[in-house]
Amino acid sequence: LVAGIIDAIYQDSTKKGKTYAKVIIKSNLDYIRFFVWEESLDDFGEKLQLMKKEKTLAAFLIKCDVKEGSNKDPFLSFNDKIITINNNEDDE
Repeated sequence: LVAGIIDAIYQDSTKKGKTYAKVIIKSNLDYIRFFVWEESLDDFGEKLQLMKKEKTLAAFLIKCDVKEGSNKDPFLSFNDKIITINNNEDDE
């Protein structure tokens, strides 16, 4: 679970044509980047854009994948749960 304010959202597509978004949130310590894949983007895309516009403080449930033996940063992806902190709304 990570919390922060959405700083940027960049939409793109994979080589196979699936849409995804890179979301960057600013927390009190650093910027955190995670991916929202097509299935979740259909459900949460508008909400994320609105949260960015309104600078809503929220917590995001994300999944962390680390490839064994890799020296790269962990791969973070959205796991379909947003808790808005400003107005106590939950989305599932």
